Amino acid sequence: MSSPVWPLLFECGLQNSSYTAFPSGFAANLLIIKADGEPLYEPPSGLTRPLSPSIILNKSSVLKKSGIQKRGEVDVNKKKQQTKQTKKKIADAARALFAQKGYKATSIEDIVKAAGCSAGNVYYHFKNKEGLFLYLLEELNAEWDKTWLAKEMLYPTTIDKLYGMAEHLALDQLNHPLTKASDEFFNNSEKAPDVEKQINELVKGYLDFNRQLLQRGIDNNEFEITNVTGLAIILESLLLGLNQHSRRMEREEALTAYRLAMDVFLYGIAKPAR
Repeated sequence: MSSPVWPLLFECGLQNSSYTAFPSGFAANLLIIKADGEPLYEPPSGLTRPLSPSIILNKSSVLKKSGIQKRGEVDVNKKKQQTKQTKKKIADAARALFAQKGYKATSIEDIVKAAGCSAGNVYYHFKNKEGLFLYLLEELNAEWDKTWLAKEMLYPTTIDKLYGMAEHLALDQLNHPLTKASDEFFNNSEKAPDVEKQINELVKGYLDFNRQLLQRGIDNNEFEITNVTGLAIILESLLLGLNQHSRRMEREEALTAYRLAMDVFLYGIAKPAR
């Protein structure tokens, strides 16, 4: 018969100070508790006889709430921490490999070897290579958002924000470690339905960001009331094209191209009618 998780419980009532002896083998794992379950005293290891009421009620003998449940919680938290560390180790190893070798040339076996874990760990945390790569993209997006939010307050108007965002995107692209791998990933025609769904959610996030920014310009009376959703798509398409064409540009050339793109988006190229 398997040993129970709770091999023995102690009851100690404050009125009658009742308590029970226990086998020394269980001493380190047991706790004397009150009727309501509140930990009162944890016996020292090796104790083989009942405690006297004076010892039980002595404040110096009462420990902090560190009973069986607490130890169990510590074990759970430790396991969660280890799981989190394993996931991070896999993500870090995969990021370095994708940046170095590209998406197609990086295999799960490469990631397993670099991370020093099992293939089961990779599939448990990320399901497949596509899921792992999308996780890395979402991490980069979150980092971009965090950096942008810190900068955004420097730009007082929505027009200023659009120019600031363009500059931020241009500089980010120059330092993006997964540019090559991203191209290979998005151009890969063989994608599972759940991966397509995640990609659509990713794109939707970009469009929502654009839509909210443009709507703020309308609300602030900077822009004409217009089709915000359509403009958000056009802006995203413009930025996506710039991302492709400016990769071989030097820093200043790329920044100039992004600024010109915002000029065209905001003011157009047609001469005013006379």
